[in-house]
Amino acid sequence: MKKIFALGLIAALSLALFAGCNGGNNEDPNKNKNNTEPTIAGVQDTATVMAGTEFNALEGVTATDKEDGDLTSKITVESEPALTFTNGKATPAATGEYEIIYSVKDSGGLEGNAYCTLTVTPAAAEETTLKEYKDFNVADRTLDPEQLATEDGVDEAALDYWRPHLDTAEGIVKQSKGALVFDITNRNNAGDGSIRLSRTMNDLTEGKFTFMVWAKSSVTTYVNMLAIDKTKSEWTPVSEGAYNKELGTELTVLKHEFTIDDSNMTSSVEFRLHMGKDGGLAEDKTMPDVYTISIYKVALYQTTGQNKTTELYTSDFTSSVSNVTIVNAGDDAVATVEHDATENAAKVNVTAYNNTTSGGGIWSIAPGIALTGATVEAEAKYGYELVLKAQTAIPAIQVLIENEGGRDSNNREFKETAVGTTDTTISGEFVSKFSAAKPTIFLNMGKTNDGPDVTSNVLWIKSVRFFKIEAAAGSEAEKTVNKCNSYFAQKKGTDDVNYPFDFFNGSDEGSNTVTPGLSTFYTEGGNLVYHVLQGSSTDWHNKLVVGYGENGLALPGNSYYTIRIKIKADKALTCPVIALHEIDTDWDLGMIKKAENVAIGTDWTTIEIKVEEAFIGEKNAELLFQFGSQAFEALGEVKIEIAEITILQSELVG
Repeated sequence: MKKIFALGLIAALSLALFAGCNGGNNEDPNKNKNNTEPTIAGVQDTATVMAGTEFNALEGVTATDKEDGDLTSKITVESEPALTFTNGKATPAATGEYEIIYSVKDSGGLEGNAYCTLTVTPAAAEETTLKEYKDFNVADRTLDPEQLATEDGVDEAALDYWRPHLDTAEGIVKQSKGALVFDITNRNNAGDGSIRLSRTMNDLTEGKFTFMVWAKSSVTTYVNMLAIDKTKSEWTPVSEGAYNKELGTELTVLKHEFTIDDSNMTSSVEFRLHMGKDGGLAEDKTMPDVYTISIYKVALYQTTGQNKTTELYTSDFTSSVSNVTIVNAGDDAVATVEHDATENAAKVNVTAYNNTTSGGGIWSIAPGIALTGATVEAEAKYGYELVLKAQTAIPAIQVLIENEGGRDSNNREFKETAVGTTDTTISGEFVSKFSAAKPTIFLNMGKTNDGPDVTSNVLWIKSVRFFKIEAAAGSEAEKTVNKCNSYFAQKKGTDDVNYPFDFFNGSDEGSNTVTPGLSTFYTEGGNLVYHVLQGSSTDWHNKLVVGYGENGLALPGNSYYTIRIKIKADKALTCPVIALHEIDTDWDLGMIKKAENVAIGTDWTTIEIKVEEAFIGEKNAELLFQFGSQAFEALGEVKIEIAEITILQSELVG
């Protein structure tokens, strides 16, 4: 319609010019030579009003002219289809779209125009409250210590089938602040498995298994991750275990991977997280007597099918060993490396060990093998294979994979093993917690107090292989994610429509890699607290859901809706998406309403989202808060509080 008016204007101007050329206008042709047409400001491209409601077309609209100044009072308004305007106001009765045309003329006769598309929606009744969520209160739950020391008596279903165990240690286990909390007031010399969390999984088949725990501790401590064959009466591990994994005060993802195949096949495995004192804990690692470990989430993955390996480095010691060097750190230790053409190997000659009485130990001699051309990515999986031989058997040698110049921080891999006097193959797989631009394999082989009584030795490094491990196309990953959340555990699976809340984390997507984004929720002071422990730049990786599964928000059709949310955060932030969406429907097709980049401050504010497009039939909907952006991720830990969520309904009439 705007085009029709524009064409009409062009035609009128053409006629005027034609008339001027033929002497039809006797006025001075230079009269309006320097005149400029007036402009209209403040007109919105679109507007919406309900039928039977007044629309003020001139609200906020002004007109100015370079020669005449303010022409606001001279603005005229008309529409197509026609509406009756009085002082710029009209009350449309019929629904539909109207083209609003604004016009103003200056003293020289030039005209300025502006246009707005007005949508008139059906009339609706007064708003009434359809749903209201407030006064949130789900109490912490402390578990009975006597029950925790036995093999039965604990409601595992309420704990997502994970079973806490507290034996000789003094303390409590509770569901609190969105976590399963082991609050140890006196470890009381409790051993490794005396403080643990476990779950038994049955009907397992062959495959790669990944056991993951998201946790943090009040002080630095150490934990072990194990997998035990439950079909055997005696203690039978199905994996080597992951021992002495450090757990600090920052959120940590603990991870243990192993394989079940013909060599260790079992249909029932007990997955265990041990939080007591490990008898094999190194002397330089202290286990505290008082600590609190909070477990936010546990996940188990099984991947079937063959993995794909990508070779990153393969040694060639036929003529050179230039990428093998020696690091001597202990007192009096002396070692050199040379090429052994007979063995096609790097030959490490130890001519003097460290003085073990004054320091050094196993770290004092460390051949370093630079994995030339290889790189390591954080959270990716790698494998290695070494063939070694010693002149005198080495009962304790440590394999570390770190960045160039490492050995004492940011271990990518650590394995302690032995080397015999014949070819010994040492292999392993690991998921690197850190990236490495120049990865190096270090072999710590210094003499320990209980080492062999020799003054010299020779180690041959005969071959080295390093590769990346990825799931092959067509493999399947099955997951069991448990959120260890008191609110969730007490309400999950119920038909209580007053508790339709759920939350989603980035690592819920099904991959056994660590994806940023970890949150939980709980109640405090009558408010719902959505606690982001680790933010993500991806908006849906920290997501709070109101209306999940069978507890969706049932919204009748033929109505308008207003959603009011009373909310604040402990840090000012922007929520990229707050969306009202139909459950189990494609994101775009099921979108009912989306508000983007909504500001949330540190003081209480009420966000209001209006849905003024009525849909046909009832919708089973969910209200989604999707947090995530680069700015949000940079905020770190964030607490978001919600005091009320109200959904108001206004039924259409007539």
